[in-house]
Amino acid sequence: MHAEVHPARVMQKIDLLLGLRYQPHQWSDLLRLLKPAARELGVTEMSDFLTSLVQGQQDNHFVSVLAKHLTIGESYFFREIIVFSLLRETLIPELLARKEARGDFRLRVWCAGCSTGEEAYSIAILLDSFLGQRPEWSYEILGTDINPIAVQRAREGVYRDWSFRDVPMELHSAYFGKTEEGRHAVVPMLKHHTEFRVLNLVAAPALFPTGFDIIFCRNVLMYFTREKVKDVVQGFRRALREDGWLIPSLTETTLINNPGFEGVRFGDATVFRKQASMPEMLKFHREAPKEDVGEETAASEQKSSLINVLSALFTTTEAPAPPSSAKEQSSSAEEQWPSAEEMHGVNKDAVIADKPGSGDAATGNEVMPKSASTKERVARAKELADAGNLQEALQQISEAIAENKMDPHAHYTHGTILREYGETTAALQSFERALYLHQDFIPAHFSIATLHRQLGNGARARRHFSIALHLLGELTDSDGILEPGEITARKMEDIIHTFLEQ
Repeated sequence: MHAEVHPARVMQKIDLLLGLRYQPHQWSDLLRLLKPAARELGVTEMSDFLTSLVQGQQDNHFVSVLAKHLTIGESYFFREIIVFSLLRETLIPELLARKEARGDFRLRVWCAGCSTGEEAYSIAILLDSFLGQRPEWSYEILGTDINPIAVQRAREGVYRDWSFRDVPMELHSAYFGKTEEGRHAVVPMLKHHTEFRVLNLVAAPALFPTGFDIIFCRNVLMYFTREKVKDVVQGFRRALREDGWLIPSLTETTLINNPGFEGVRFGDATVFRKQASMPEMLKFHREAPKEDVGEETAASEQKSSLINVLSALFTTTEAPAPPSSAKEQSSSAEEQWPSAEEMHGVNKDAVIADKPGSGDAATGNEVMPKSASTKERVARAKELADAGNLQEALQQISEAIAENKMDPHAHYTHGTILREYGETTAALQSFERALYLHQDFIPAHFSIATLHRQLGNGARARRHFSIALHLLGELTDSDGILEPGEITARKMEDIIHTFLEQ
């Protein structure tokens, strides 16, 4: 049907217009996303649309519609909490001290690729906890995204419960108001400090806005080609003030090897400082409390309860960490999960599978060839985990996710391995990513429910148990093995009923 336009030419044009990188094996998914874009532009035949895309001249409206359908991102407040903890404990105090020393009382942050605004407002909340009671200071956050629909939602600042996940209710009352529909609306004060614009990062990096102390660009660069990443990062460097910080996601750090940036590692996170012509090493220190602070102390005390809330948000209780190399693999694999545009075209696998043979115990000595498929890597990771070689299993499943971020079984297996390590929070995130890709993935619902039950979140546990029971009831073979485990549908039903009765 589309023989007259080669898929490679379509992908090249999308890379040129939006900077989004698609691989040949993603063609069917990309085509599925392009169909509603064609309808919105009034083109009924996909062959005509693809020809126009490849050969025609696209105006701003065409590119805007294309972006709307290819870049519908998913976000939530205080995502990647380790980064916000780093900001609170180190980067912001250092910036404030350095700027105050030279009489500069203005802080500017750019959130590039802001999606629907949750990240930008999270930054605003954090800055308010520092500067809300310091009238000499001003701060502003710019959020930009290529998707005009996402930008409009950010400007509205109204969110469902899903955007908050585990954010404490105290933050809701301080920074959000309830709408008549039961949603959460950002208070006017936060909107006063934020601005949102439509911006295509790959279109004109030389024309980026400038004068920023911090630039967030997370889970955006990973979709660009290497050449586009280089251009965008250089644009970010021009946009930053001297000694400003560029903060990518935890898995995009290897993409930023441009001259003019110095990678600085803080625990599990790496951020990048703009190097001046003669860079100096930063010296982080905590100032001793001032003896005579007068009104400043009173203002600080007024903020103390809110800062305590933020402190609780940034503090998590974790089980003993796995070996450092394994933990780094875990962080990398966790963040390499697909965006919503990738998920729209996912092909859901059958829930019931044949019971796998037991095979020989994995020794951990085999090296998977580079040509190994995602399915083979997932199977190998399971073998290694069953044999007790958890670190090698984690390495293998990380490679599987890097190979194919759209495989729900890879994310699910990643979660089971992390759970063995005692990394409950990370395991829960991996199981949830499996559900993003496969909403009817029964074992993922079951695992999420058991973890929430373990964490004392009874309502969430019951919700996922109920969904699992409903899906199990729709299966025709209750004695079949639920992929990817070795438990029958009937047995899982019995277990769930036992849990619900307790």
